[in-house]
Amino acid sequence: MLSHKNFVSLVSSLKYSDIDIQSDEVYLSYLPLAHVLERIVLLLCFYKAVKIGIYSGDVQKLNNDLVDLKPSVFVSVPRLYNKFYDIIQSGIRKLSGFKRSLVERAIATKLYYLKNGTYYKHKLYDALVFNKMKKAFGGNVHVMITGSAPISPDVIDFLKICCSCPILEGYGQTESTGGSFLTSVNDPNSGHVGGVLSNAEFKLVDAADLGYTTKDKDLVTGELMPRGEVCIRGAGIFTGYYKDEEKTKEALDSDGWLHTGDIAQLIPNGSIKIIDRKKNIFKLAQGEYIAAEKVENVYLTSIAIEEIFIYGDSLQSYLVAVVLPKKKFVMEWAETQKIDAPFKELIAKKEVNKLILDEITAHAKKAKLFGFEMARKLYLIDKPFAEFELTTTSFKLKRHEAKKCFLKELTEMYKEELKI
Repeated sequence: MLSHKNFVSLVSSLKYSDIDIQSDEVYLSYLPLAHVLERIVLLLCFYKAVKIGIYSGDVQKLNNDLVDLKPSVFVSVPRLYNKFYDIIQSGIRKLSGFKRSLVERAIATKLYYLKNGTYYKHKLYDALVFNKMKKAFGGNVHVMITGSAPISPDVIDFLKICCSCPILEGYGQTESTGGSFLTSVNDPNSGHVGGVLSNAEFKLVDAADLGYTTKDKDLVTGELMPRGEVCIRGAGIFTGYYKDEEKTKEALDSDGWLHTGDIAQLIPNGSIKIIDRKKNIFKLAQGEYIAAEKVENVYLTSIAIEEIFIYGDSLQSYLVAVVLPKKKFVMEWAETQKIDAPFKELIAKKEVNKLILDEITAHAKKAKLFGFEMARKLYLIDKPFAEFELTTTSFKLKRHEAKKCFLKELTEMYKEELKI
């Protein structure tokens, strides 16, 4: 249950952030209106008298809406940002010779200036390279925001230089009215969610069972590195779950602290970095804890897959996964092998399964995932999880339902491993 006070407090707190949104801005609204992130953004637009354009109704055609409306403000979730990242990267990989060298030099230069001065623009390279990439978002965007789920720092940094503007990453929960932390325009570092907003206070609480305490120290420097569960209190915290006192008491303690279930590390500048989750965590047979969303977020930046559901049986020592491969990746491989077959038939082939597994395993190793965090078996599907009705309105995976939906395939993958 969210009150008028909750919403007003959050919108008011954004006045003291460095989100520079003026009345001459244009915002494209496409996220579900039931999603708390979209509600907050729309309220901020109302408060600032920003023009709002409503998308055509088909997310698959969002690129057309962006070109037509040319928004100056864009807010989205990591899933869509990852798609834009993949599209742009795919285009770069097709270049060769001087053009490829120019783009790579431009990327390296802008990343350097981003990290060493928070410069988002470069007069020469923007004109030669990045203005074309920026047109993927309409060409006029000057501030972007992401939230709702984790996103790779590499994706954020790359899109920052492509669009020549800041991308602010927020963190919160529906129970905290959607936003409690926000990064700064002037912070050159990605991979964290910024400091707490002015309508809230926070603390970290030991999660000793997962190996995190507020007295932890950096293994290299020996400096204090507090880690623990994020707890938030303030005017933005919800009043409780409707007609569910028991669940409310689980989330809110007697002092009014919301226990988020997310594990964070406190950074010296006062920001926090989400490093793990008590939610969606499971343990493998050898005692290793797996943060499913963290692992999936790494895999989703691979060139080979569109969607992934990581699963681990507590009686087993390894992970398996349900994967929607990128159709383009599979079809291009089929062309090199001179195989003429539809996508659905191709993903049923053992060679394609191995191709995808090898590709994402190499990607995971490069991202420095531990061996126990890597999937050893895959089941490939030919349509998105949404078509199985396994995603929420904010495109998050419904894990419990996904497990039930693919229980037969998940069980079979473990049986197959035992036969080897």
